[in-house]
Amino acid sequence: MIRTKFPKCQCGCGQFVNALGNKFLKGHNLRLPLSKQTEIMRRKRIGTTMKKLLSQPAVREKMFKKAWKGRPHSEETKKKLSLLRTGEGNGMYEKTVTKETINKILKSRKGYRHSEETKRKIGQANKKNKPSEKQREQISKTLKEYYKEHPGTFKGRTHTEKTKIKIKQAKKGQGRGCEGSNWQGGIACLPYAPGWTSYFIEKIRASDNHNCQNPTCKDPHPLLDVHHIDYDKQNHDPQNLITLCKRCHGKTQKNREYWKKYYQKIARMLDSKRKVLDSVLDGKETEQESLLSTLTNEYKEKEK
Repeated sequence: MIRTKFPKCQCGCGQFVNALGNKFLKGHNLRLPLSKQTEIMRRKRIGTTMKKLLSQPAVREKMFKKAWKGRPHSEETKKKLSLLRTGEGNGMYEKTVTKETINKILKSRKGYRHSEETKRKIGQANKKNKPSEKQREQISKTLKEYYKEHPGTFKGRTHTEKTKIKIKQAKKGQGRGCEGSNWQGGIACLPYAPGWTSYFIEKIRASDNHNCQNPTCKDPHPLLDVHHIDYDKQNHDPQNLITLCKRCHGKTQKNREYWKKYYQKIARMLDSKRKVLDSVLDGKETEQESLLSTLTNEYKEKEK
C-alpha cells in the first residue's frame, strides 16, 4: 500500500494537514493576516451560521450555558456595561411602550410563578437595596398623580371566591395577638388612670390650638387624638400629652423609641405656650361655674 503524504500547513507551523485538499489545520488559517475583503466575507459566513444555530432554542441554550457557565462578570465589566446601557446607549431611550406590547408581555407571563429560590434571592436583594428618602418622595408623588388621573382603579372589580379563600388562608394568624410584629404584651387592653375624661381631653386639644403638633404633617386628618408620649396610660401629665391627627397617631405605633424622643423635644417647646392657654381656660371655667350657681339659686327661689 502506498502511503500518501499530506502537505504541510501553510501557516508556517511545520505540522502536516489531516486530509488531502486542505491547506491549513483547523483554526490555523486565522493566524495569517487577511485582506479586508476576505475578512468581511469570513465575518458574513460566521454571522449566517450563528443566526441559523441561534434560531433553534435547544442549540441556543446549550451554547450560552457552556459559554458563560462559571464565568461571572468582574466589577469593572459591570461598570462598563452599566455606563453603556444608560442614556442614549439604552435601547428604550426616549421611547414609550405601546399598549399592544404590554398586552403581549402580560399574555406571555400569564400563569408564571417564581420558584422558592428566586423569591428568596429577590427578598435578600430588596433588603440590601432600600429606597432613600428622595426616592420615596418621588414614588409618592408619582402615585398621587397616577391615582388623580385614574380614580378607583379597583372600582367595579371584586375578588372571586377562590381568591378570597386563598387570601384568608395566607393571612390566617398573621399580625394578630402575640404573633403580631407590634405585640407589646397587651398594653392596649389596660384601662386609663382616673381623670381621663372628655373635658380633660378637650382641654389638651384647646391648649394645642386644635391642630396636629407634628411639624412634618403635610396632610392632617380632621379627627384629632391625644397621644401619651411615653405610652403610659397612667401618666396624665400635660407634658406627657400631645395633640396629633389620626394619621400621625397611627405612625407612633411602630418605632416607639424614635417617636418618644421626637415628641418629647416638641413637648418641651410647647410647655410655655400651654401654661398661658391653661390660665385663660381656667378663668373661663370659673365664669361658667359662677353663672350656673346663680341660675340654680334663682330657680330655687322661684319654687319657694
